[in-house]
Amino acid sequence: MKILKLILIIAALLVLLLIAGVLFALSQINAIAKAGIEKGSTYALGVNTTVASVDIGLFSGTFAMHGLHVANPQGYPGPHFLKLGNGSVAVSLASLNQPTIQVPTFSLSDLDVRLEKTDGAANYQVILDNLGRLSSGKPADPNQPAPTGDEKKLVINELTLRNIKVHVDLLKPAGAVGDLVGKATAIDIPIKEIKLTNVGKTG
Repeated sequence: MKILKLILIIAALLVLLLIAGVLFALSQINAIAKAGIEKGSTYALGVNTTVASVDIGLFSGTFAMHGLHVANPQGYPGPHFLKLGNGSVAVSLASLNQPTIQVPTFSLSDLDVRLEKTDGAANYQVILDNLGRLSSGKPADPNQPAPTGDEKKLVINELTLRNIKVHVDLLKPAGAVGDLVGKATAIDIPIKEIKLTNVGKTG
């Protein structure tokens, strides 16, 4: 009986340790996600990327990100390539195992983008080229079979973009002449709001 009691006590301790481990992991998930986003985005975009904070709702199917900052590629004078104040998305958890994933809401606000071109080269092209290394569309293994057409479909019920600022400076040669021409050709494009519904529903 004493051995059985000891085994039960040990089992209870292991359960408590497991619960404590899960609770600790849940408490750290935002920090883990933040570090993962910064590391993965920096690698994918080829420029330093930081995030102020991340908030994940595991049981509610929500994700929020605040203070995203994507640095400008080297050689471009702008303070950043992209800044995002707030971004949030809600996913229907029940649809994750279905052919179509339902996203009730997806919103971005306070988005600031700088498009610059110097000596015939554009900062956004540098970013796209870096992304192209990861999304060339060609399978890494030539023997890998082609997609079967059963890929997941994503439908966003409501997509909202608010307070967008696009700074365009695409005609800027180097030197003093470039500074003068740059001031004359730089354009700021403010966009108050863009709202779309049922994105991806009709293909």
